[in-house]
Amino acid sequence: MITCYYRVRFLFWIIATALLAFPGVLPRAQFLTYQVVASYPHDPRVYTQGLIFHEGNLFLGTGLHAGSFLRHIELPSGKIIGEASLSEKYFGEGIAMVDGRIIQLTWLSRTGFVYDAKTFKELRTFSYDTEGWGLTYDGKRLILSDGTDRLYFLDPNTFENQGHINVQHEGVPLEHLNELEFVEGKVWANQWYTEHVLVIDPQTGAVNALIDFTGLYPDLRKRISYGLLDTGAVLNGIAYDNKDKRIFITGKLWPSIYEVIVHPLTEPIAPRIDDFVVTPGSVKFTTLTSRGISYQVESSLTLSSRKWEPVGPLVHGTGHKKTFEVQDAISSEGGFFRVTLSIQ
Repeated sequence: MITCYYRVRFLFWIIATALLAFPGVLPRAQFLTYQVVASYPHDPRVYTQGLIFHEGNLFLGTGLHAGSFLRHIELPSGKIIGEASLSEKYFGEGIAMVDGRIIQLTWLSRTGFVYDAKTFKELRTFSYDTEGWGLTYDGKRLILSDGTDRLYFLDPNTFENQGHINVQHEGVPLEHLNELEFVEGKVWANQWYTEHVLVIDPQTGAVNALIDFTGLYPDLRKRISYGLLDTGAVLNGIAYDNKDKRIFITGKLWPSIYEVIVHPLTEPIAPRIDDFVVTPGSVKFTTLTSRGISYQVESSLTLSSRKWEPVGPLVHGTGHKKTFEVQDAISSEGGFFRVTLSIQ
């Protein structure tokens, strides 16, 4: 229950006022941004190489010699349900779910493992001709990345190579493709040592969009500024809940897995108020924000007024929750408040 000390009414009105300006790297690809809607605990000691969602829980594939394993994680608690370790000589990489089996790659060994998804019993091994980085399944074929600009297609039963595509934008190759996920007919690919995910047409290799996840793990910026990225703690891990259309993102050595909404910068999401406090002389509320979107609180004494006045500073969205505090903005007559949105 919310108790108002003054007669205060709120109108959250969406106004998108700025046009999207593409930087030179991908001038015609669609730029997407994100909004965090939930976060879940993640073991910060694991070197995340693969992430998949299945039947309400997550499966995690990890890397490093003498530290690679397959793990079943309960959502939302993060509790470990099951785990299977690789031999010390293997450096684990991407994983995919195929008809009750989990397929796991290794980096340089050119050896893959097949497990029963329920028991984690190893069913068989197989070989392939490249390095193993990311892996996903489109319902018919496995899709494998090897750190170059290529995506390879493999038969999910025989693991025979069925060809490849070269990922590019306007003819320029885009390399360092890492962890993969198949999302609504497109391949999403982490690009190693960036905070970007590329959205790729699996038929042509063309990049249709770029998702900027800058700031998703706030401490990553500190690691960059302190020169600590040699730890490898980069964005790497995409899982998709095909039933409820949820997206999960994490990274290597990150303490959280984030559930996010991804949307175009030109289509901002209306603010959702999670917390609201009114005290004499101030209003404070917490809302989800999207990175790249700016938020301005405005006020008016009447709803029909054409004159709305800015209240407080412009607030830049980070992709995470933000708390707005409006000081000395409430008069005894009450009033209306709205939040306008613009693109940074």
